[in-house]
Amino acid sequence: MIGTECVTISSYSIADFGRRIRGKLHFPHSGALPSGSVGYVRSAARALASAQVRGGKHQIDTPLPWRDYPAEVLTASSDVLETPFHEDYLLLGCRNVLNEWGYQVRLDGTWWRRAGDQPVDERWPVLAMLPEGVRFLPAAESRQIGADLLTGLPVVIDGVASETDFLIANCSDVAHVFEVHPGGLIGPSPAAWLELTNAWQAAHSENLPHPEFAALMLAIARKYGVTASRHTLHSLIAEAQDGTLRAFALNGSLKAIAQHLVQRWKVTNAILLDNGGSVGWFYCPRDRSTPTLLVGGPNRRDSGTAFLSLETRGFPQPRMHTSLMD
Repeated sequence: MIGTECVTISSYSIADFGRRIRGKLHFPHSGALPSGSVGYVRSAARALASAQVRGGKHQIDTPLPWRDYPAEVLTASSDVLETPFHEDYLLLGCRNVLNEWGYQVRLDGTWWRRAGDQPVDERWPVLAMLPEGVRFLPAAESRQIGADLLTGLPVVIDGVASETDFLIANCSDVAHVFEVHPGGLIGPSPAAWLELTNAWQAAHSENLPHPEFAALMLAIARKYGVTASRHTLHSLIAEAQDGTLRAFALNGSLKAIAQHLVQRWKVTNAILLDNGGSVGWFYCPRDRSTPTLLVGGPNRRDSGTAFLSLETRGFPQPRMHTSLMD
């Protein structure tokens, strides 16, 4: 369309990398990150904490959400990899890093996470950049090695699809599990988003057990008539039983996606990379300097914090979806 950027809107994309694939984590502008960053502020409690961290730089009643760190922390997808590209890569955005609870990256021994956040649970699967190839390890085991690490919300752990209570209790962006929006563009009202967000932060701070946590959130959702999120695009990285590494971009509820990955793709571990307008997959061909967008959300934001590059061993040839074949 003339005058309009054409973006691929995907509801079911798969990138199959095979086994023992080489990969690398990137956070190009981490040096611009101020100490004590709160990341994405999504509740009154975190707004207060950020105002205190910044010595009153931000007003506590600043409209939410807003980003606590400066724009210099973000990097455009075209500026992540050295050009011309040395190999064929698929570059995956990991924009939830520093924006959401549980999304953290360790580079050269230094962890980057939101201020006040703790390391993820020892049982969570963590993606490790090992010399022999990229693979998942339990968080407890991964901390004992020197490799770069990436964490994210696990939708599959040891071959078991994550349950609704777990997903609700670990999604600091409530729009990932409920049909709500801070501006009321989705769901009943901005008030629904704000009350759910404030309740999430309070329950997380009180370390409520997952069943109680989820019951609290679901009660608020029922009060406003909020339904489960079903339309958001989710980008995931997963490992199958045979060690094959795959990336998925799927629409739907996180619970349904988790069950699908286990049942259809025999996935043993999978974590979310980003969601909605943060999703971006870029093909970076060898000896070229410009990445090509392959998958993106309809409201895609190009710049991000962290990125994951994986070698594709050639052009990622599209294949026909099995449900469309005779």
